[in-house]
Amino acid sequence: FMPMYLRHSFPERAILVCMLLAGSAGAQTATDEQRSFTAGFDSLSLDLRSNQSIYTNVRLTDGRVTITAAEGATDETSFEDSRWQFAGGVSIAMDTTMLTASAATFEFRDGDLQFGELTGEPVEMTDFIEEQQTAVRGTADRITFDNRTQTAALYGRATLAFGANEYSGCD
Repeated sequence: FMPMYLRHSFPERAILVCMLLAGSAGAQTATDEQRSFTAGFDSLSLDLRSNQSIYTNVRLTDGRVTITAAEGATDETSFEDSRWQFAGGVSIAMDTTMLTASAATFEFRDGDLQFGELTGEPVEMTDFIEEQQTAVRGTADRITFDNRTQTAALYGRATLAFGANEYSGCD
């Protein structure tokens, strides 16, 4: 099957998925305000067999991006080099963009979000582009995001609506 690919340059901020999970728009430079992710949660347990920390009602944020879920798990508690897995009512918010999913996995390197994969039936994305007074909606069974290349791909029953235009992906 062919995924529907999106690139950040798609009409300005039309598809913010590319930027959504990034701590900043594009790559950070030494002069950019440094953001770091922090974690909040209701409870924490340690699975000694898998060497994973398991959080309930977890919330990760860097002040701009916020990720929440009923449960989160990671084998590394810092954001320097870690992989986080989330389940149950996963939501990601940044500015006017919101993604909701059943489950998600995010990879962090050197304190920055590098890659994300969201799954659900469907994963839903909404945004509003104020400059154009245009709503953006997207759905898919799975959305992947690569911050290094600033691209997102929608897989499985993918749809994207930008204002009055609607696009469907190929399966």
